Order: sequence, then C-alpha cells, then structure tokens
Amino acid sequence: MMEKCKSDTKKLYCNGKDMQRYQAAEYANLISPANTL
Repeated sequence: MMEKCKSDTKKLYCNGKDMQRYQAAEYANLISPANTL
C-alpha cells in the first residue's frame, strides 16, 4: 500500500487516507533516531 504512495521526487499521488498514512510514517521516521541513517 505505502509503496504506491512513494515516488522518486517525493510528490505523492495517492488518496487522502494513504497520504495521511505515509505522512504519519514519514514523521515517525523523522523523530525516530534509529531511522536517521
């Protein structure tokens, strides 16, 4: 599901639910020290 939302330029073309889900996951990655590498 989320793979569809990802694109090379980070311009996401998916429906609202997938977009929110992707943004939430991306935010979690930003605040997670394990994923900063």
